Amino acid sequence: MKNDLDYAISLIRQADGILITAGAGMSVDSGLPDFRSSGGFWNAYPPLQKTGLTFAQIATPQVYQDYPDIAYWFFGHRLNQYRNAIPHEGYQILRRWGEAKPNGYFVFTSNVDGQFQKAGFDPKRICEIHGTLHRLQCMKNCKGLTWSSDEFMPITDDEQCKLLGGPPRCPYCNGLARQNVLMFNDYDFANARYFIQKTHLQSWLARVNNLVVIELGAGKAVPTVRNFSERTAKQKKAGFIRINNKEAGVPKMHFLSLEMNILNALKMLDERLILAEFDEWIESNEHYRRVFPEVLTALTDNPKLSISSLQRQFSLGFNSAIRMREMATLKLSHLPKNSQNEPLVTE
Repeated sequence: MKNDLDYAISLIRQADGILITAGAGMSVDSGLPDFRSSGGFWNAYPPLQKTGLTFAQIATPQVYQDYPDIAYWFFGHRLNQYRNAIPHEGYQILRRWGEAKPNGYFVFTSNVDGQFQKAGFDPKRICEIHGTLHRLQCMKNCKGLTWSSDEFMPITDDEQCKLLGGPPRCPYCNGLARQNVLMFNDYDFANARYFIQKTHLQSWLARVNNLVVIELGAGKAVPTVRNFSERTAKQKKAGFIRINNKEAGVPKMHFLSLEMNILNALKMLDERLILAEFDEWIESNEHYRRVFPEVLTALTDNPKLSISSLQRQFSLGFNSAIRMREMATLKLSHLPKNSQNEPLVTE
């Protein structure tokens, strides 16, 4: 595991751009259901169990003809879920990594929950292959256009699986509207927005010379994200890191697989990245290199030692003292402890 993490760190540090590819597993730590997991679709949406409808049946345009109440309930229920969800810390970690790169980042996702946008990612750097619940389209795709779903405020009856109030309507033909999400057997999906996003993604990929692909929570049931990740990594001769707690296998020896919870993996990688960058900073300055072991010892003896004390005691500038304290605290948290639960510091 340590060697895998070290290899992942080297791929991320060497890259001049990060392609983040994400499937449903990326959203689980935000409290959103992955209804293709072993828990099953009905565990994710208990009210639907009594209807007997499976995910494959409800995720089709035909359901709006056969079971309109249930179809609009499912749309409204999920939209409310996504609006209320708070992106987990892993999103901020990925955004920070990407923003630090010369060519930045791009997101390619099959998720329709809008969590990347909510986490502050640039909407112009996101490609949503399956669309998004946060936009609407005409049921008949009369103009090929989409619009924001912000004005649609669904109130749902979860016992009866129906929408309270009227469904959204198309502003162009006044017909019924639906979510701008690609469903199974969907021949009326308004895809113009996706093709614009795809063009932006392709232009960005052409500018990146040393790419790393970080794939998160992409399963095999609908392998769109996995296939795109592998194909892009192969074409660009890119580093490839797949993080998945169940289906982490990779087809090539030089592709990296981390079979872990996504949030835990990102936190672990982030700590190691921070420490690696700090070690490089320390090595660049003889004074820092000499005094840091002493800073570790001083903070072991007195964890509340102030920044001003570190400045005076070790002849450090204000920013250097802050950085040394932060890194010393992080390093001490990883050191083995003695019988008094104190870090064992060795020089």
